[in-house]
Amino acid sequence: MFCPNCGAKNAPDAVFCENCGTRLTPAATQQPTSQKIPTQPVTSNIPSRQMQTANKGPKKQPNKAMIGLIVALVVIIIGGGGYYFYHQKQVANNTAANTSSNETISASSSSAAPTRTALWSTSKTSDLSSFMSSWEDTMNQSYIGTYDGDTVDVDGITLPDDIKNDDYEGNITVDGDDVTLKWSPKADTDKEYQVVAASVYNHNDDGESKMIAYLYVFHNGEPDVLVCEETGSSAHDFTSSRNQQLQNGFKKIANESN
Repeated sequence: MFCPNCGAKNAPDAVFCENCGTRLTPAATQQPTSQKIPTQPVTSNIPSRQMQTANKGPKKQPNKAMIGLIVALVVIIIGGGGYYFYHQKQVANNTAANTSSNETISASSSSAAPTRTALWSTSKTSDLSSFMSSWEDTMNQSYIGTYDGDTVDVDGITLPDDIKNDDYEGNITVDGDDVTLKWSPKADTDKEYQVVAASVYNHNDDGESKMIAYLYVFHNGEPDVLVCEETGSSAHDFTSSRNQQLQNGFKKIANESN
């Protein structure tokens, strides 16, 4: 082998150079037939995890205001939904209660005073007033009537108030019988005698006070005019009037369409 220092030739197994004494390294003793290019570690362009972490910089803290807003929205949505369903339930319960109450009231009213098709009306009351005005001229009599908005006094019985308050009982009879009278401006009940109007004619005859009183009624749904001409008695007995002109006039008005 040759000394790398002085170039002197040495034995192949020499440790030191015979010329200059330089130590012959093992690498120098071996003469490779071909040189291999040492392989250098490939440096990756991708930074290491530590470098990536270092390059990221400080971690961003979550926005507290945004978190608070999101929480508030969630609470509002949940609370609003709960209130909505509670409100709907209350509305349903109230509707059911009102329906039940209305049905009870309707049933109670129906059992207390069943209603039917109205046989009388305000316009018919006005027509009766006109008819009676003409009939008074024919009879040469002057009547005070409820159809003119007046209160009628039948020898101590006030109409319509006494009939409305059931204070007529024992004072008014029909054909000698006690009857149940119902003051009914529309004649829409099932009562036997429904009174829609009353009138009275007070006059003197030879110095004696006399009275003629009329009740305009629907008897079992049929129009009829009841008359009483008694005086000085605690009871007033009415009967169906035999004056056909009066009866026909009232029936014509009663049978007209409302």
